[in-house]
Amino acid sequence: MKQSKRLEPICDFNKRRENDAAKSLAKISQEVAAQKQRLEDLENYRGEYGKQFAMAGGAGLNAVKMREYQNFMANLSKVVEQQKSAISILENEFEDKKRQWLAARGRTKALETVKERYQHKETMIEEKQMQKEIDDLSCRNVKR
Repeated sequence: MKQSKRLEPICDFNKRRENDAAKSLAKISQEVAAQKQRLEDLENYRGEYGKQFAMAGGAGLNAVKMREYQNFMANLSKVVEQQKSAISILENEFEDKKRQWLAARGRTKALETVKERYQHKETMIEEKQMQKEIDDLSCRNVKR
């Protein structure tokens, strides 16, 4: 069996691993984007709520309403910070998945390069053998 043919299952296996790593990278990338959008929504909501409170405060608020607002804003700020922390964790995971994909891609490319070299070498050998056979046939025909 030719060397290039023996490498095919290994190349196929590595290609599947690379594709799996790419899918995993795409999935975590989508998750990061979704969580960033959620953070942006939370920050926009916090800003809008602050504006509404400022407008209501101008009209006058009692102490109970003021305390409720402060508690709500404190809780909302905690949620925003938790979301930032979650995004940071996801971004680290994204970088890990990216490294895994790049490593898998590197292995796949290296194996494909080796396989191509073997194929080229095999083609050259076949061409030389074919040329030798043609030359031998030509010599036999000339002798007749």
